Amino acid sequence: MYGNTSRSYVVAVVVPKEDWTTSLSKEQVRERLLQEMRSIAKRRELQPYEVPRAILLESERFSPENGKLTGTLKIARFLCERVYKDELKKLYDSLQLQEEQHMHNKIKKLMNVDGNNSDPLGINSLHAVRLVSHLQ
Repeated sequence: MYGNTSRSYVVAVVVPKEDWTTSLSKEQVRERLLQEMRSIAKRRELQPYEVPRAILLESERFSPENGKLTGTLKIARFLCERVYKDELKKLYDSLQLQEEQHMHNKIKKLMNVDGNNSDPLGINSLHAVRLVSHLQ
């Protein structure tokens, strides 16, 4: 699990079972693991911020030999953060973009905007006034 203090959710680096990786595509493995995590989180009544919103698949198991586990079999956090830094940033950036697109679509739907204006959201000042009135 990895949490960035500037985000309200966590992501995870996961090493899936080998039989999953041979019979399913990477995307299928990712989706299946996320479903399993959500199911377990629901049964255990975890808060949404405790459940990974996305996962990074890793093929190499964590071990003391590769330095990703300490001698007491705890995650070597500093090394793992350094190793996965760029990929975790990409994962968070991708989630951020999805959230922004989702929010833009919700606003457009709420405002009944068709998106044919020159503004990227297709919102003019009249739409903005309507949006503010909905928010109040």
